[in-house]
Amino acid sequence: VDGIEHALAVARPQRVEHPIADTPAVDPRFVVAKAAHVEPRPAHGCGRIESLDATGNSNGSFSASDMAVGLSWSQRVARHFALGTTFKYIRQSIAGASATGFAADLGMQAVIPSHSNLAVGASVSNVGPKMKFVQEAYSLPMAYNVGGVYAFNKWMLLHLGVSHRPVASNTAASVGAEL
Repeated sequence: VDGIEHALAVARPQRVEHPIADTPAVDPRFVVAKAAHVEPRPAHGCGRIESLDATGNSNGSFSASDMAVGLSWSQRVARHFALGTTFKYIRQSIAGASATGFAADLGMQAVIPSHSNLAVGASVSNVGPKMKFVQEAYSLPMAYNVGGVYAFNKWMLLHLGVSHRPVASNTAASVGAEL
């Protein structure tokens, strides 16, 4: 679904020595406020979704939207270790029904002191109670993520990651490179 997103971010950057690439970088100590609102844009461009009965006859149309507002914080707690979190307010609506909820994302990143060009990280996303549309409750799409990055030099990075989504019962691996 194509959509519209509005975002606002506020940060307090400070220059420090980057432990992986050994170049100046932004310190992870900052607070970010972000809001997103997504409305569907069907192929015909009208912003409405057609409702059909069991035989395929039109019942009119309805709209749907998703909104998330978050506040993020991160802090370097040691020379090679940082923690971060995001707290989110979530609202979804479809055809006049809506659900609201709260969730949090938690993460950490560590640079291996004996191998300053290697960093590892872990996070858990969408930790929170179930959301409820009318009488039906559903779990947020929680995810456990782990990964690492190796800097061969200042211009070449290799990333490996694994993500597990317990609600959907699936696990995925990712590999990436940056030049």
